Amino acid sequence: MSDSAAIAQLEAALALQKAAFLKNQNPSVAERKANVGKIPGMVLANRDAIREAMAKDFGAHPTAATDIIEVLGVAGRAAYVLSQIEKWTAVDSREVDANMYGTATGEVRYQPKGVVGNIVPWNFPLDLSLGPLCEMLAAGNRVIIKPSEFTPATGALLAKMIGETFPEDLVTVVNGGLDLSKRFTQL
Repeated sequence: MSDSAAIAQLEAALALQKAAFLKNQNPSVAERKANVGKIPGMVLANRDAIREAMAKDFGAHPTAATDIIEVLGVAGRAAYVLSQIEKWTAVDSREVDANMYGTATGEVRYQPKGVVGNIVPWNFPLDLSLGPLCEMLAAGNRVIIKPSEFTPATGALLAKMIGETFPEDLVTVVNGGLDLSKRFTQL
């Protein structure tokens, strides 16, 4: 895919995700858990394909390192996020100055940002794309991931895995080069 086509895909995905966010600006904890909960199964089911893509992109890549970092590391991170999500999303009560506010109370309510992006470096292409995806989904955001153009096999596999696991209005992957990266940061 050319960068101009990838930029068009990026802009369409952003518009789709923004519209979807406006319809559901604060997903429930149950929705967030369900989204994060899909990630371990996705990486474990694609373990062999991940090994192959990593070997193709890096010329040779130790399968043990791929398993520990890119597969099991991501699955473990998702499990940790699932164990913490209720604590992270809980209302945080704060002290307020009674002289200024009387009997009022203060609290912080953590809310999603909307659509967030992740430009992934080449060196740990799945760990640094799917790992942060766990927290991004836990926070209730929608996500666009741009893998490094230096890991094309892993980027293509990531797009396939995400496309099979999540709706495009929740998570999508756009693959491309420098021009796409420049446009990505502008949006």
